[in-house]
Amino acid sequence: MTFRRLVQENFWLKLFSVILAIGLWFIIRVDIQSGPSLPQTPVTNPILRVLELSVYVLTDPADAQIFKISPEKVAVTVTGESAVLRRFTGEDFKAYVDLTTIQTIQTNMEVRLHVPAGVTILNVLPRAVDLERVSP
Repeated sequence: MTFRRLVQENFWLKLFSVILAIGLWFIIRVDIQSGPSLPQTPVTNPILRVLELSVYVLTDPADAQIFKISPEKVAVTVTGESAVLRRFTGEDFKAYVDLTTIQTIQTNMEVRLHVPAGVTILNVLPRAVDLERVSP
């Protein structure tokens, strides 16, 4: 088989195959150069936000005692998607000490948090606060 016959036989099919191969090569090359496009989730694109929250005391409604909290505020680091965190303000996050199930007040009471859905708590500083009864 001669070279001329090798080229001319099924010429249009061969030309289409070469153009298709060049097109695929170009598409893959452009995709590799642009880098991976990962969806924006808290795992792949974490957005951090640090909040300073006042600590509240949660007691029974009939309990009229007044408490002094030391320290009065805690720093809370949260993460989540940018759109989710922009939707909420500091009013949507609550830090509290729950005294509804405890009979005696301890010195280091654990701070509990209420955060909206879609938000993950990373850190709370300090993790515990001291309570002192001001009125009987």
